[in-house]
Amino acid sequence: MNIPVFIVHEGNQGYLENSISLCSQYHPVILVGDTTNKYMAENWIACEQIVSEPLEDFERSYIHMSTNSEFFEKICFRRYFYMYQIAKQYNYEKFIHIDSDVMLLNKLPDLLENSSKMAAFFVPKNQKKYQFTASPHVSYWTLAGLGHFIKFILDTYNFNINNLQDKFMYHKQMNMPGGVCDMTLLYLFYLKNQSKILNLFDVHSCYIDYNINQNNSSYKNGKVQEYFYFKVFNRKGNQLWFKTRNGHVECIALHLQGKAKLFSSSIVNGQFARLFFSVSMLKIIRRLREIILCRG
Repeated sequence: MNIPVFIVHEGNQGYLENSISLCSQYHPVILVGDTTNKYMAENWIACEQIVSEPLEDFERSYIHMSTNSEFFEKICFRRYFYMYQIAKQYNYEKFIHIDSDVMLLNKLPDLLENSSKMAAFFVPKNQKKYQFTASPHVSYWTLAGLGHFIKFILDTYNFNINNLQDKFMYHKQMNMPGGVCDMTLLYLFYLKNQSKILNLFDVHSCYIDYNINQNNSSYKNGKVQEYFYFKVFNRKGNQLWFKTRNGHVECIALHLQGKAKLFSSSIVNGQFARLFFSVSMLKIIRRLREIILCRG
């Protein structure tokens, strides 16, 4: 059986249903949610029924250091504790997590299932000062690896909070939004365990999307590969292929961040041209707004 995939989400938005529908074609889906989305997945677990001592410890030790709401930031942290508790209960030694706005187009590659690493996720390179970010929107975990990350979260908040405080202070001094979130801890965890974690930006056998709204770069043999959306995707039957400087690789997943979520049905219906056109229009509108604000 293919490796199970966790989706943790509260609410019953249409893009969640589309994400589950696509993912379930390739992997068993475990939806950790609330009563509003119980009908969306055969394997559904109520987040409010999950009992976790590490989560209770986190709730006691958490210090809010973000311009985002505490409610939102805690939701993002809780998903790791939920997944760990469920995986431990059902003896899942390996599993994958995707955000509810990730749309799978095929089975996630064997390099994750057969990996000797304890985890895999996206870590942008050449980060700016105190950017401290890594993304779990598509991430692979071993049970032991996620246990290590949870211990790292608790140890950081309880005994080594200086890095987090310094980052938040920098945000306040620079009048920047954001601050400390789960992606901050994920990045610091990566720095301590680089040899045991696969950076998904270093995967070149297929294309796993970081953010459909952005151009992004990865590195191969020391050279930068620039990814430009909507110009370089080619469709072959039901497959979507992504152009790199060295040829084409199959696109496995698209991450519909922000308003791009509105177009998830286009993927379900195989209307990729419509999807990329819509996303392109959003980019143009955002750019025009930026120009108007600058001139104003």
